[in-house]
Parts: sequence; C-alpha cells; structure tokens
Amino acid sequence: MGDESTQSTTNISFRILLLFFIPLGLSASLVTISHVIINSTLARAPDPAIVIASYSIAMSLFAIFERCAVILRQTCSTLVRDQVSFKLMRTATFYVLSIIFVLSLLIAYSPIGVWFFPIY
Repeated sequence: MGDESTQSTTNISFRILLLFFIPLGLSASLVTISHVIINSTLARAPDPAIVIASYSIAMSLFAIFERCAVILRQTCSTLVRDQVSFKLMRTATFYVLSIIFVLSLLIAYSPIGVWFFPIY
C-alpha cells in the first residue's frame, strides 16, 4: 500500500516535452550566439586587446556580484517559513542588494573604477 501512494501515474506526452525543452535549447543557443557577436564587435575596436580585456573584467565582476544575488533565491526557499522569517529575509536581501548597488556605483563613478578599468 505504501508503494502505490508514492508512485505517480502522470503521463507526459512528447509534445509537452518538446514545448518545454525547445525554448531552453533556443535560449542556450542565443546566449552562445550573443557572445560571438559581442566578441566580434569588440575585436573591431581601435585597440581590441584592451577592449576585450576590459569586457572580460566587467563580466567577471558581474558574475561575482550576480552570485551574491542569485544565492538569495535558494536562501529564501530554505529559510522562509512564516511572516517573521520572511521579514528577516527581506531585510537581509535589502542589505545584500544595497551593497551590490553601492559597490557597482563606486566602481562605475569613482576613481576606484580606474583600478579595474585602466585608461590608456
């Protein structure tokens, strides 16, 4: 009796599988194609080595900051169980996103940015 209650008898058609996985494949292809387009555009710059290096640094910084924000999704799923934990998580999320925003502004609009993106 325990085995019957845990088994699922839902049949998924091939059409539903295609409708789910084809958009995933297309989005992955678009990401790959966009990198080729961006790199070919950057390579046509007056000083392509510096432009491509600056782009790589910017993407690396973005990846570091993005990971801090993306981890919030798993944290919320794990920790939020009631109104109190939701309010605590909301406050923590506000602090994390504020710090990312302030660091981004500092890099973009202060002399600190020159350390990351030297001007030649």
